[in-house]
Amino acid sequence: MIAKAYENFIAARVHNESQTRVNHAVDLIAKRLSHHVPQTIIAHNINDNADFLELTEVNETIRDKYRVLEWYGKSYSAFLGLHDNGMNIPGWSGLIDLRNSDETNISTPGSELNASDIIIQNLTNSDINLSGCNPTNKCPVIIFKDFKDNHVSNYGYGVAYQGATDHNYSFIVDRKNTTNRLFFQDLATSTLFNITSPIIYLHEHYDLVHSAYALVPSGACTSFFNDCDLNLSYNYQPWYGDTYFGANSVTILENISLFRFSKLDDVITIELCAHDENNVSHCRQKAIF
Repeated sequence: MIAKAYENFIAARVHNESQTRVNHAVDLIAKRLSHHVPQTIIAHNINDNADFLELTEVNETIRDKYRVLEWYGKSYSAFLGLHDNGMNIPGWSGLIDLRNSDETNISTPGSELNASDIIIQNLTNSDINLSGCNPTNKCPVIIFKDFKDNHVSNYGYGVAYQGATDHNYSFIVDRKNTTNRLFFQDLATSTLFNITSPIIYLHEHYDLVHSAYALVPSGACTSFFNDCDLNLSYNYQPWYGDTYFGANSVTILENISLFRFSKLDDVITIELCAHDENNVSHCRQKAIF
């Protein structure tokens, strides 16, 4: 009887540990995705990185082929800013004063871009900053909240995965030692925002982005007990040609047996399963708004 009780205890502990691992991984994914830039979330063909679709285009017929989830994350830590003398100083406001902006730079009232610069440098080991773009010094991009292009590749993914030379509607910016003004670093923006015949207009709201993120399964992950791991890639910039398979990466869950995702309207759903040493699978599904 004692042996049976101990056996049940061990089984219960293994079960609880596995369920906890799955819950933790799903919560981590949800937290990352809660700060995604909606226009930029895509699904990659696991066998062809140049083949990617908007997440809303991935249906049940093809979802087992498109198993890599990638997105741009808002620079949320920089948005929160720095704590100084009992006050929180926001790094970037997301607001644009259109009356005080033009095709070369934008005024962003309420921002303390020096704080954003410090935070982004700390997060990226100084790989990315707002203090002077050049071939060896990468800068973040801004993406207009109210603008959506029909081709998701035009937010920089085309440069990273399809050999494009123009990252189009992800705009590289530099603060040039100002606290509330961002300067466009691409000559093409003067044409895009030309006052007399603009291709697109300046918008009142933006998101600042310093990194893309990707959830990448290490194997098939399409059926139960088909072992693989789920890795999170981070700290890379597709608008400079960086890819998730060349980025920093960390394993967030081992022995996963299923990883699926979908998007309906503005809601992203993640489904994740992993199994324990007794081949008992533990699953969790979560919606991210």
